[in-house]
Formats: sequence, C-alpha cells, structure tokens
Amino acid sequence: MTFLHGPVKQGDCTSCHTPHMSQFPKLLDLTGADLCLTCHVELEPRIANSQFKHDALKEGCEKCHDVHGSNESLSLHKSPPGLCFDCHQKLSDQISAAAVKHSVVTTDRACSECHNPHASDFARLMNASPAQICLNCHDKPIEQNNAKVAAVPEIADPNNTKHGELKEGQCGGCHAVHGGANESLLVKRYSRAFYQSFSIDNYELCFSCHEQGLVRDAETATATGFRDGGRNLHFLHANLGSRDKNCRACHVTHAGGNPRLVRDRIRYGKWDMPVGFNKTETGGACMPGCHPYTAYDREHPIAPTTAPTTQCNGNGLVRAQHREGKVVSWNVTDAKGNELKIPDGKGPAVVLLVRVADAEPAIEAIGEAISKLTVQFATVIVGEEAPTSAKHTAQ
Repeated sequence: MTFLHGPVKQGDCTSCHTPHMSQFPKLLDLTGADLCLTCHVELEPRIANSQFKHDALKEGCEKCHDVHGSNESLSLHKSPPGLCFDCHQKLSDQISAAAVKHSVVTTDRACSECHNPHASDFARLMNASPAQICLNCHDKPIEQNNAKVAAVPEIADPNNTKHGELKEGQCGGCHAVHGGANESLLVKRYSRAFYQSFSIDNYELCFSCHEQGLVRDAETATATGFRDGGRNLHFLHANLGSRDKNCRACHVTHAGGNPRLVRDRIRYGKWDMPVGFNKTETGGACMPGCHPYTAYDREHPIAPTTAPTTQCNGNGLVRAQHREGKVVSWNVTDAKGNELKIPDGKGPAVVLLVRVADAEPAIEAIGEAISKLTVQFATVIVGEEAPTSAKHTAQ
C-alpha cells in the first residue's frame, strides 16, 4: 500500500488492538469513531460542536477510510468523487448526464473542494457560505474551452446590492453548481443576446422569481416600479420588436452599487457606454449613450419623450437634438501662468478635454481644423502627468 496508517507503518498494532482479550470485536480497544478520536483529538470538538454532521460518521470512520492503509491519500477506500458517489448515486447520475460540466466537481480535491467530509456549521456540509466558496475560484476570470468565465468579485463587497439569493450568500438559486443543461450552469434558460425579440421562454430563469407582467404588460400599476404613471418602461425597452434589449443592458447580474442593480456602464462593442441613472422617491431619470435625458415618475407622469430629431450640418454629419444647455464661465490660469476667462466673450469657445497620451496629436488635429475660424480654443489635459504634459505642450 502506498499510504499506510501511522501505527501500522511503525508496526505498533497494540495502539489499537489489545493482544489477549477485549469487549469489542477484532480485539479493539474501542469501537468506531471513539477509537480514532483517541489520536485524532482535533476532530472531536470540531465534530461535536458543528451544527451539521456527515451521516457516514454514524457507521464509523472506516466507512470512508481503510484503517490500515490504502493506495489513496488519507487512506481512503477510493479517491473522490468515486468514494462519495458510492452513497450519493443520484448526484452521480446528475453529474454524468450534465451537458455543461462544472470541472471543480470531479477534478483535484473534487467534492472536498466545497464540502467538509466530517462536519460543518453550514448546510450541506459546505466549507463556508456558497458565495464565499465560489469566490475561491471566481475572484478572477477563468479561461475555459476558448471562452472566458467572468470574475464576480463584486459579490464580496458588503456595500453592494445583491441579486436574489446572493443576499443570503447562496448561488444555487440560479446556478446548477454540480452541472446542468444550460450555458453558465444556469438552472433554467436565459438568452444572453443583447438584442432579441421578447419571449417568456428566453427569460425562463428570470421569471422563476419575477412576475411576467414586469415585461409583458404595456400598462401596470404593480408589476414594476420602472413606470411613468402606469406606462411600463420595461415593456418599452424589452418588448417592442426585434431589437428588444436584454436585462443585462441596464442591470448587473450579481451585485452592484446602485438601487435595483442598475449599471453604471455597459460594454457596447468597444464602447464602455454610460447609463447615467439617478433614482428619486417616486421614479428616476437616465441619460445613457443610447437616448437623450429622460425622466419618469410613478405618481406624476411625465409626457413621453419623442425620438430625438436630427439635422444635417451641411457636411453630411447628422447631429442628435441635445438637452437644453447650461452657461459655463471659468476664470482660470493656463500652463504659462496667464489669467484667462472661458469663454472670453469675443466669440465661440472650444474646450477640449484630452488624456495625456493623446494630448499633442489631438491638439494638433483640432488646431488645424479650426485655425481659420475666430474661436477661443482651450485644452484641459487630464491624467497623472497632466501638469508636466501641459507645460510641455504650451511651450
């Protein structure tokens, strides 16, 4: 045997057996776990004081361990998960049949990666709360089968609003943690397409908890707080044609800093688009990259905003209608120490905000474009090296 029990390896059989007579079978000094705990003293208080105990302990330690030795580490009869599946056959069948596998379940430490084999204060003998255990791996992105599984460190932030069962540290409400039939180990279907024609079936997972009327009904007084009077704004965003938006267009999935899990930004192609949501007691407002500033109020409805009109500027460039502007007046000192007023009152003013790395080419390009116009042209350089860059550029 590769792994011998310590007393056996030393030839010290009498540490467990009395050589002449005993009141216990096999001439043992004690029976079951009582014998093992005379040496493995650190386990006794842990098992005794834990809220949940492994049922296998009722049959003694030898249910899982060979008391003399084994070819498996820890003198186990088999390596996990095969040993566990001897009792948990239903779970074995589920894992084998799963179209989407959770690799941690059957590799390396297998079941003991998440479960304590003896006792625990967490249900199902978990080593910690499920969310804490998941973060042992999912605190960083995971490359798998030419795809990347995103990290979810946000669920550990106590200041974040948590989604559903994550408030109790549970992940199993949405994920089949041992293996399942759907992408991302989801327990039910959820289509991730950004644009799609709305269908209840595409959001089967979401409607396990949320009312279907949240998106299905054009008018509602109860199904959602995202409404202008009775006008359902979820319906407007996600149920009006082939370009209905996915929930993830506006909401984070796991946890976030805003009420109702509203995003700060959403990745749209290469653009990290702002959402610009502000909540009020009876509604809120958004100013995202996809439409003009729009507010809503459940108690005092605001007239629907029409689609932004467009106009051509003569060069073939289309410009969307903007919000009502605000007057800006700055008294500043430039990089050369000169006092300036922006705008100077002599004509139009252009204020360019530019990152340090882009400063010189941007200033050169825009400077050439407006060189024949009578405008005030001011550049604000931002970034850690902005003061040095500004002085260099001014020279």
